[in-house]
Amino acid sequence: MRKLTLLAAAALSLCSSPAMAWGTNGHRVTGKIAQSYLTDEAKAAVVDILGVESIAEASTWPDFMRSDPSNFWKKGTPPWHYVTVPLGTTYSEANAPTAGDALTALRDFSKQVRDESLSDAERQLALRFVIHIVEDLHQPLHNGKGDDRGGNSVKVLFRGKKLISTRFGTQG
Repeated sequence: MRKLTLLAAAALSLCSSPAMAWGTNGHRVTGKIAQSYLTDEAKAAVVDILGVESIAEASTWPDFMRSDPSNFWKKGTPPWHYVTVPLGTTYSEANAPTAGDALTALRDFSKQVRDESLSDAERQLALRFVIHIVEDLHQPLHNGKGDDRGGNSVKVLFRGKKLISTRFGTQG
């Protein structure tokens, strides 16, 4: 029986599952940690914009909304989740794509968060993206080297076998 258990454990260890990277849990944990570091003034400003929604809850909203079929979510927002900088250049030399990237979106949404002439809904969207993008930029595979869509198009070999790149990670 012990040999069977060891054999089963060894077989299971060889099975791979998709790498979920940051995912919902990673975003929520970093959002919870970030909230604990806010000053009282910043907490009040967040509540003014998000209401009872916490930073942890707001952090996952842009990924959740990717399932929305509108052009804004399907075509406009995907490049805002990563940044690419070709090897041997700095970001300022890299020329962001016309659709923007995480850094251009962060700059634009940060301005919108502070613009009190915008509607509550516009400022909520902006703050949710600011939170989400800051977290994405701290995820290694959301920072790429030029043509790899923030690391999303990197081809991976494991023991000489090509792993299939998917939207949610890599699989064998």
